[in-house]
Amino acid sequence: MLQPNSMVLFPAYPNPAFRTTSLDLSLHREKFVEITLVDRLGRILRKVHHGSLAPGRHTVHINVQNLPAGLYFCVARAGGRISTVPVSVLH
Repeated sequence: MLQPNSMVLFPAYPNPAFRTTSLDLSLHREKFVEITLVDRLGRILRKVHHGSLAPGRHTVHINVQNLPAGLYFCVARAGGRISTVPVSVLH
């Protein structure tokens, strides 16, 4: 059960990823959500989502086929909370 004002970020799948990876996010109430893909140094490589999401579970898809093989992180920000999940890219 989600707590009020909570956000749950689930592990990316598939992981490792070759072309795309997907990320599920659950919200207790409507929130402005920003999801970015960053490298190990924290540099933003992609803005995946930037806008409001309704309560419930959402899935975003991230194209990683043009990224070099390596370790990356999906960072979700909503309502003052930050959650991060790792994504490995293989080719």
